[in-house]
Amino acid sequence: MIKLPFLLVCMGAATVSWSAPLGFHAAMDRAAAQAPELAALDAGIGAAQARTVGAGDLPEPRLLLGIDNLPIQGQDAWRLSRDQMTMRSVGLMQELPNRPRRDAEVERAAAAVSGARAERHQLEVAVRREAGLAWLERFHIERQFALLDELDEQNALLGRTVEATLAGGAGSPADALLPRREAAELADRRDELEVALHQATAKLRRWVGEQAEEPLEGASPALTVNAAELRSRLDEHPALTAFAPRVSLAQAELHSAQAERRPDWALELSYGHRGAAFGDMLSAQVSLSLPMLVRARRSSEVDARLQSLHQIEAQRVAEYREHLQMLDAELAEYQSLQSQLVRVREQHLPLAQQEVELTLAAYRGGTGTLDRALGARRALIDARLRQIVLEGRLAAVTAGVLLSFHGELP
Repeated sequence: MIKLPFLLVCMGAATVSWSAPLGFHAAMDRAAAQAPELAALDAGIGAAQARTVGAGDLPEPRLLLGIDNLPIQGQDAWRLSRDQMTMRSVGLMQELPNRPRRDAEVERAAAAVSGARAERHQLEVAVRREAGLAWLERFHIERQFALLDELDEQNALLGRTVEATLAGGAGSPADALLPRREAAELADRRDELEVALHQATAKLRRWVGEQAEEPLEGASPALTVNAAELRSRLDEHPALTAFAPRVSLAQAELHSAQAERRPDWALELSYGHRGAAFGDMLSAQVSLSLPMLVRARRSSEVDARLQSLHQIEAQRVAEYREHLQMLDAELAEYQSLQSQLVRVREQHLPLAQQEVELTLAAYRGGTGTLDRALGARRALIDARLRQIVLEGRLAAVTAGVLLSFHGELP
């Protein structure tokens, strides 16, 4: 019998495992592991692989059963053994397609498998990217909530400072209302963030399920972008690598069309049994297709397949240019966000902090107004929130460009 303490330990371990905090990389891994879209493509890959088993094999042989030269008039009509020409035959017929045609069939099957795998890889990159971006969005919204909690505490401290100033006979009675007004403004910002948090959590739930409700673990990943490396490896973008199996498939179709110009063979063997008074017979027959009699039609099919191949190659060039433009745009935004963050950290925040300290000191000394001090505080709040927003956008752009164009995170 299993003891109760052991069961409790097991249940506790299971609970901890189920409600474990969700990290950035864990969110992407979980999304890739449970995405139904990827499961569907896995089934497609399995189906494509199954079709390669018989690719290039000879067609199945055919069993031939027949009655030859059966009389239908006279005294021997409908009798199988009275006429020496009548015989019951059994045979086999085997079609022998030319070797290039069978090789093209093998090429098509292999290209279909490669295409299915490329499609899955492209979708997996997209799933991991969306899950990672959803995690980052929620993470930085929660950072803004933490800042609002800190600002609420500072606002309460400011309210006590105003009360002390008024008790000392300085300031204006209207000053007592200003901290309450700022508290209401902070509550408005919190309500806006609540909506944003619910939306970000819903995005994350789309990819990781109910674990999106769990606390987030760790910090935003420290990622950097190497523009030169990304440009040099642009050909490795999943959307571009997906063209390789498409080209292979088009080439296989071209080879198949070219094989149509070659004749195919068929071999037939049959054994004929006649009446007891007559001898049995053995027949053999070889047939040959004559594609040269429809050369124009065969040539037009080859031309069509060749144009399809050129079309895919041109589409790949266009796709390459489009992704190069997208990469340049992402890199430009990445550099702009970096510059803005440097200014916020090195200029806006220090200056806003200094202004808050100076205006509060002036208010306490009776030479300044509380409204001026609160205005400086709002500017500091905006600067600190802007820093978090910029850091979130920079993290999203960096992770997005690395996952989209690099396919993985370093």
